[in-house]
Amino acid sequence: MAASDHPYARFCDGASRRLSVIFPVEWRKQQDEEKASDELKDALRFTGLGLQPHQVSMGGWASVFISLGAGLVWTTTLLLMESRGMLGFTMSSVIFYGIIPAILLPLILMGWMVNYPKVLAKRQRTATLGRLPEVINYMAMSMRLNPALDRAIEFASENVGEPLGSSLRKVLWDVYMREHDTVEQAFMAFAEEWGSEEDFEEFKRALYGVRASQLESTDEGRERALDKASETITLGTRQRIEEYANTLSGPSMVIFGVGVMLPLILGAMLPLSSMMSGGGGVGLFEMIILFDFVFPVVTLIYSWNVLGNRPGTTPPPDIPDERSRRSRMTALVMAFVLGVVLFGLTLMIWVHGGGVADEEQAAWRYLFALSLLFVPTVPASILLLSGSIPRMGRREEVLAIETEFPDALFQLGSRIAEGRPVERAIRDVGDSFGNESPTGRLFKQLGYVLLITSASLKDALFGADGVLKDHPSRTVRATMRTVIEVSGKDSLTAGRTIMGVSNYLRELRSVEKDVRIKLGDTMGMMEVTGRIFAPLVLGVTGAIFFLVAGIAGDVSFSTTTTERGADSGTELAFEAWQFILVLGIYLCALVGITSYFTAGIKSGEDWLERRHALGVSLVMAVTVFSLTAWFAQSMIGG
Repeated sequence: MAASDHPYARFCDGASRRLSVIFPVEWRKQQDEEKASDELKDALRFTGLGLQPHQVSMGGWASVFISLGAGLVWTTTLLLMESRGMLGFTMSSVIFYGIIPAILLPLILMGWMVNYPKVLAKRQRTATLGRLPEVINYMAMSMRLNPALDRAIEFASENVGEPLGSSLRKVLWDVYMREHDTVEQAFMAFAEEWGSEEDFEEFKRALYGVRASQLESTDEGRERALDKASETITLGTRQRIEEYANTLSGPSMVIFGVGVMLPLILGAMLPLSSMMSGGGGVGLFEMIILFDFVFPVVTLIYSWNVLGNRPGTTPPPDIPDERSRRSRMTALVMAFVLGVVLFGLTLMIWVHGGGVADEEQAAWRYLFALSLLFVPTVPASILLLSGSIPRMGRREEVLAIETEFPDALFQLGSRIAEGRPVERAIRDVGDSFGNESPTGRLFKQLGYVLLITSASLKDALFGADGVLKDHPSRTVRATMRTVIEVSGKDSLTAGRTIMGVSNYLRELRSVEKDVRIKLGDTMGMMEVTGRIFAPLVLGVTGAIFFLVAGIAGDVSFSTTTTERGADSGTELAFEAWQFILVLGIYLCALVGITSYFTAGIKSGEDWLERRHALGVSLVMAVTVFSLTAWFAQSMIGG
């Protein structure tokens, strides 16, 4: 997503245009020049949001006006419900659930909106920590070929993600705009800017090493300087990743406690407290607000905050959705039809349950609630998996190529150093890996194109019908561009350079492997929590509620009185089937949050991984929950 397309930037820009009548030009100028802090200005410049400080303030005021309007509508709705006696609402409920949130929400949104650029800048800086070795290694690849700092900066900027890519391009742009006299001066200013924070100290030292390599008069000296720079940034990145991994146990336990244990405790206590209080206590509306809104929102915000401290790593290959329109429509129709069928079966259960004896009706409605959970979740899983499974399969193939590529490059460099032509060396590497390896198939395809078409290596790779023209791996494309550049040198120099590039890639893969190992335990625990443990616990909680409700018999969970104060009879505030439905909706939200969290820990901002994880986890968790709740109810209730 380009910075100018960021939803926050669009909202603030639109707000500044629509509210320009309310806020005069003098106020906006004062916000830009006097009121705005240097931290906010630096954050806006770093994130590239394309906003001025006054636009941030106007975006904050727009959020205040919108939330005030929404709060007014919500409070009015609650007042109408209270006046008609719906859901047992009282004036205290209106104050607690309507007036207080309507006052607090605008203040919270205002603070969040005006501080979001600072939060985003911090998250972007943190996200680049794990990608810093990639920058240094791309620069080192270019410096090995040609010790020109401007070409190394340009090569790295073309092959790394944002915001580093834009920052590197700005180094050259500052020279063109005469903000710095030389590329070297602009490069050192870049190193000082990024190295101003303690977490980026190793990056600054590595950039100094790249600059020092340019001053070496011999190839051996330049090699040593570049190797030192690569080693410095690799060790520093591993240390940051290890520090982050060591801090994950606490947040994981918090998410587990808020997401699983707290609802379990409350779910077991609510019916008991209602009985002991003679029928008063928490009603259905409070249950919905607590379980299906408060708990998920708090857990999601906390997860988002924890992920903001994750050092970013090399993003996985971006695999486009290549399904035809017909395939998309087939999946959509299949999901819709299955949803309609499930909904029809669920209605049949409800209708049948209404015609049985009162003592059996509770069990049928309990089954109705469990069945109702499958109506949205199964179609949603079909849609999520139909689009993500083919792309995940393609991604695994590309990742396998990236894993094997350092070895393939080493073999290629070794054969070229022996004096073999590049075309023959490429075919030999393909034969060495074989057809079972995706890397072998890639090199064989390239060798076949070179043999049949007699095209140059550059055209065979990146021409109109090039083998790597639309290849999703940025690492593979960047590395083969280096091979193209070096292929014009003598065989010994070319071979040694390619083998050196292979060592750099191996270091990058080693860092990625360390990240997976260090974060694997946390990801595994959270996945099991969302898919297995939480459904089991919540299912048993629902069965316990069913048992307690059955024991209570006619004892009500809330007491309703007439305006005259006379007892107008008693009725259940919420029945067992309503409680199990509230728990099921909460479980779906929890599964979504754990999928978001585990995929974020594993791959950063990777929405393909999140969609696939959610598609698998959603139907699995609902199935485990429903079976547990039904069998536990059957065993406990007899």
